[in-house]
Amino acid sequence: MMKYKLLVDINPLGVDLELIDENNQAQHLHVPFDDQGFAVQGLTQDDFVKAIKAGFEILESHLQDSDTIEHIEFTDIMNGWMALDETFKPLTPILMGDAQDEHFIEALMMNGIGGQLQRKTGVPLAVTLPLIITLRLKNNEPEIYKNTAHYMTLRAYIVYMLFGTNTATPAFAARTGFYNSEQMGWDTQALALTGVQPEQLPILVSDQALVGDLKATWLPKMINHKTVFKMH
Repeated sequence: MMKYKLLVDINPLGVDLELIDENNQAQHLHVPFDDQGFAVQGLTQDDFVKAIKAGFEILESHLQDSDTIEHIEFTDIMNGWMALDETFKPLTPILMGDAQDEHFIEALMMNGIGGQLQRKTGVPLAVTLPLIITLRLKNNEPEIYKNTAHYMTLRAYIVYMLFGTNTATPAFAARTGFYNSEQMGWDTQALALTGVQPEQLPILVSDQALVGDLKATWLPKMINHKTVFKMH
């Protein structure tokens, strides 16, 4: 019986897994999102989920039934914003931002709203920022915008895959452009600008370690309710 720690890195090239045993010996595994190994633009939820599940399936084949993975750490998760319907079905590919959306930022900075938001949220406006991506949906894709019941980052979607909840810690909420770091909640001005309701965004939680009932049935059996999950 061997105890392991698993490091998970999700990046534009795919999913990288590093399995570390009690003797600090490491095994590395890479699963690309597609045959070309690079699928940032047009990456779908199915591509994303398929790569993660494939990585864990291969991982299971390398372990014995008596082995346990005691700790899983998501060391890095690439940026990405998801618009989903009431059943959490995605309405678009994973949204990474578009250079053509710079005009939204320019308009916000010219009328002073951009500066106000940056001071309250603590993050600069950029086309990859979920706030700007949502603003583009509102203006350019009204049908998708109208049918969106939930917004979440890729990190939040992983939490949803594992635990069936849509949550975010302040540290990760702050990266969306919707979070007011002084009031420690979703910013009313950002919500009004985009027309997003608080219930469409993740529930804010305080702890970075993930706790709760593990809902995922596709995980290897050596990953269970005793396994500690952590996000960076």
